[in-house]
Amino acid sequence: MLAMTSTITVVAHITADPSSVAEVHSALLTAVDATQSEHGCLHYRLFENMDTQGHWTMLELWENDDALTRHTLGEAFKDLSAAIDGKASVQVFRLAPAASTVQVDSVVNPNFWLGNGLP
Repeated sequence: MLAMTSTITVVAHITADPSSVAEVHSALLTAVDATQSEHGCLHYRLFENMDTQGHWTMLELWENDDALTRHTLGEAFKDLSAAIDGKASVQVFRLAPAASTVQVDSVVNPNFWLGNGLP
């Protein structure tokens, strides 16, 4: 059972075709710069797989479902989609916290996972 939450967490896995790694990487960086200032975007960060060249994970946190919808209809998303079409595979997962009676700060506070909460 999923817990009710107003914020929306999205994780996207992007894998570039070997001949398109540099082009896909550039498009992803452009999208990050454009998206971080979008209304309702709480967090939008790109991570590169240290073990597999051409594989990235995008971690997104949106204020609510409306903000995510605006993003997917916006220019940055459309530009990214066009730039990597046929050059990368993308898996997108919308996530919600698992139902629990106890919330752990490291789960609900994204800054913990961004290095601010680690020793």
